[in-house]
Amino acid sequence: MDTDHDSNSARPEGSFGGRFVDELQRVSGGTLMLRYKLIQDLRRADRERMVRLMRGANPMLEYAVIKRIRTVETPELLAREMSTRVRVTSPEIWISLASLLSAAFT
Repeated sequence: MDTDHDSNSARPEGSFGGRFVDELQRVSGGTLMLRYKLIQDLRRADRERMVRLMRGANPMLEYAVIKRIRTVETPELLAREMSTRVRVTSPEIWISLASLLSAAFT
């Protein structure tokens, strides 16, 4: 038995955005209110591309959101934080963000 690899090592790392989308789908129960093209663009995005996608859709995007994308330890943690924020504090912020991002790709 190979002890140099844990159970997660067989899974490809994936992009920052891909891991983010996968986790966001998992914690949201599989439903994302985003357009298919946006999901695909996010899946291929690294951390900085994700910032550019969001900034391009909304030049008024709060700096705190940009900073969090750039500094969060993992994309999975970012997805869980966003999901929690939607459920608990201010869903309209993230729904609005999703709408703006979706509009940028129509």
